[in-house]
Amino acid sequence: MKEIGECIWKVEGEKSGPVFIVSGGVHGNEKTGAHSIRLIKKNIESGILRVKNGTFYFLLGNLRAIDLDERYTDSRVDLNRCFTSNLTDAQVKSYEGSRAQEIMNVLRIEDNPADSVVGIDIHSTNTPSQPFLVSQKIPFELHATVMPYLKTAEALLCDPNLIFEGELLTLDEYYARRGLGLCYETGHADDCSRVEIIYNEIVDLGTALGVFESDEKQTPYASNILPPVYTLRESITLTDEGFEYAPGIGEGNFVPFLKGDILGYHGTRPVVASCDGVFVFPKLKKHWKVGKSLGYLTQIL
Repeated sequence: MKEIGECIWKVEGEKSGPVFIVSGGVHGNEKTGAHSIRLIKKNIESGILRVKNGTFYFLLGNLRAIDLDERYTDSRVDLNRCFTSNLTDAQVKSYEGSRAQEIMNVLRIEDNPADSVVGIDIHSTNTPSQPFLVSQKIPFELHATVMPYLKTAEALLCDPNLIFEGELLTLDEYYARRGLGLCYETGHADDCSRVEIIYNEIVDLGTALGVFESDEKQTPYASNILPPVYTLRESITLTDEGFEYAPGIGEGNFVPFLKGDILGYHGTRPVVASCDGVFVFPKLKKHWKVGKSLGYLTQIL
């Protein structure tokens, strides 16, 4: 095991194979990811978890925000919007912009063959939520290979039309340039009860990919049936008019609505649902920014 960047580790197997990447702590207050990465490191160092084939990378994301136990540092720049060459001036000057550049320079995703990379970026939500997965791509063959092992996830959100940010910016989207990148939302940010469960799922997946061998028992999921799949349809964006959610909306993830329901108000103007679906990623008010999303409307495939 080599530390090839600050809190970025690489382990190479004896034989060639896939590239498997696991990251956590891209947002500093999301503890499950950071704790899972530390558990991976501990068990590799002890020899409990071994890399047999291919290349395994694992890393911690926003190191300064982890120390602060905050989503961002004082710059208020989101590391998970910095995995692009088109950074704003504020991003370029920030720690987060530099950290994203360091991660990309070390991993060099583009140097790998197509469909050779599986990357899991572990996150948590700021409002109550069931665990779920996010993929920019509509499910394809690699999803069927990977998702049965991430069995805690109760849904998959897809964003093929880039509704989320309008362009590819996140770490899981960076992984997806040469294969499959998944954002694994593991529950509420303050809930660390799933750390060992998530760790075991990562071990099961790495073993199934042929990357790991472990002294721990593998417990693969018995079914290859994917969980419900939703696509992002549209974003609610904060305007200068302000915004107020309708009762019951904005309090958690996967809140259902029907076409024609009022979801909230820009000042006095109602926001009306254009389809049946569920509301996801509601932003806490302290994270609201004019011109940025407050949450997303999704529709089941």
